[in-house]
Amino acid sequence: MQLKIYQISHPIVQIISNNIENNTTDKVRDEIYYRSIGFLVLYEMFRKSLVIKNLYIKNIEDLKILNVVDKNVKYVILTNLLENQCLISEVKLILPEIEIAHIEYEDPDNVLKQMKDLNQKYNNTKIFIVEKTTKDDRITYIIDYLRKKEYVSVSNISLGNIISNSTALEQIGRKYPEINVYTTKVL
Repeated sequence: MQLKIYQISHPIVQIISNNIENNTTDKVRDEIYYRSIGFLVLYEMFRKSLVIKNLYIKNIEDLKILNVVDKNVKYVILTNLLENQCLISEVKLILPEIEIAHIEYEDPDNVLKQMKDLNQKYNNTKIFIVEKTTKDDRITYIIDYLRKKEYVSVSNISLGNIISNSTALEQIGRKYPEINVYTTKVL
């Protein structure tokens, strides 16, 4: 099985992605670009994963239907908040049910400790790993932990980023070919 890569090709996403890739020196503009594109990448990730239920409220005169996030499914974003806060800043406002957890995954031993410290139970959980750029396969440290220690199915894990290194994706794909990757550009 081959790695499932969803390359977001909307023209607005491509323009923002190009601006980010060309490294502008305007920090305020960069922040806006990252916040906008982060929201759009998360939108694509959630579009296929978020389970919505209808809640029917009967009033005296009419019936009101509300769309709510299914409480039987848990949603967790794992990210390095120091580096990626701008990508996920809007999600808590729109979907307060989603948990956001800080994790640094450069060192496999550190990942093990951090994941234990989170003290999460991952049964019936959709996990979204979000970063600006996937440069190498260190993301597999998190996936290894989730699979081996928490028994999370890889089909419940998605990776979202703005730019992906093709070599890194090949390495991730060799180990976890069934993972979903959402990106704007593969270099």
